[in-house]
Amino acid sequence: MFSLELNQQAIYTLMAMLPLVLQVGGLAFAISVDAFFSKRQKRVFLLALFLVLCLIGQNYFENLVASGAPQDRLRTVLSILGYTLRPIILHVLYYVVDPEGRFRQGMALVGINTALYFTVLFSPLVFSIKDNHYFGGPLSMTCLIISLVLLAGLIWISIRKARQTKGREIWIPIAMVPLILLSIWLDYRVGYSEQPVAFLTIAIVGCCMLYYLWPHLRAAQERVAQEREQQRVQLMLSQIKPHFLYNSLTVIRELIHSDPQAAEKALDDFSGFLRHNMQSINSEQPILLQQELEHVESYLALQRLRFGDELHVVYDIACEDIMLPTLTLQPIVENAVSHGIRESESGTGTVTIRTRELGDCYEISVTDDGCGFDPAILEGAGSAHVGLNNVRDRLLRLCQGTLEIQSAPGEGTTVTIRLPK
Repeated sequence: MFSLELNQQAIYTLMAMLPLVLQVGGLAFAISVDAFFSKRQKRVFLLALFLVLCLIGQNYFENLVASGAPQDRLRTVLSILGYTLRPIILHVLYYVVDPEGRFRQGMALVGINTALYFTVLFSPLVFSIKDNHYFGGPLSMTCLIISLVLLAGLIWISIRKARQTKGREIWIPIAMVPLILLSIWLDYRVGYSEQPVAFLTIAIVGCCMLYYLWPHLRAAQERVAQEREQQRVQLMLSQIKPHFLYNSLTVIRELIHSDPQAAEKALDDFSGFLRHNMQSINSEQPILLQQELEHVESYLALQRLRFGDELHVVYDIACEDIMLPTLTLQPIVENAVSHGIRESESGTGTVTIRTRELGDCYEISVTDDGCGFDPAILEGAGSAHVGLNNVRDRLLRLCQGTLEIQSAPGEGTTVTIRLPK
């Protein structure tokens, strides 16, 4: 009869722990394939999860031993294992937050805790078990105190890292505090023999989940920041095309001999054009429409030196109080000149820049009467129209703006930007 009851207890305990085991296994798989984790971080986190699995197993076997015939020596060994594993797991999480750190104080505390609990094999200084009953000794609170100290250090390191990266994930260590404290209170309130797995073990598994999110979110944010930086550099470089530079410098060199004053004005336009492109690398802050128009005018002035009366520009600026991302209009105007007007049969045409204020947004449009194109080709466009796609992405990301293209072969093109107020 006793054997049947023990088997039922074992099955019940195993089923209660199965979700934790599955959670740890799923987390281990996610970490092993996570591209945001370095090899060192993966090794450290997988070590932590292995220790968590050992702790779950310790809970399982100690629960079975505690519910059966007294086996004081075996239960003592299992209890020592549980009390030593918890501080070790907390200390390993230090290296998840800061893989390059050296936490000697934490190692010292873990060593002290382990040494004290191994004295239970020959001394009741920390605790003792007699006839399946637990008796705390003078130092019975050692594991709890050391674990709380390690937890406080882990939270401090986590918050310090969050402040360095100015990340919102600072809530992760804060969320651990009530989770750990509640689990400790429940363990002492309910008692270890009343539940198949310690509440603190459940809390530790939950904390591992939270600390998986920590480096993942931070690495994802860094990756996004790097991609944004690369996009800004690529956008700037895409506007400084070699042939444009060569052609502009060639025109300026010719003007030096024929019209020195025009050459001086052209140099001013050329330097202004380059300066605006360089400044755009280091800032994503919106700028006034007037600043963007100055950049556009520098570009158009250089183009008019080459094409003269073949290129006409019309400004219809009804509203100037508009903030927009830098390098927004110039790529659109450049496409209108290079791929609209210059590729038309006559090679001549007009670019019209308009602004107006609507009820809930500002509207900026750039229209050319050039050759036009099928807007569907933008989906798979190469370098010819990559500037328009970059502008659309930056408008959406930086100010929830939109970019709409209306064009047809032989009928010209209109690019319309709408910026919400």
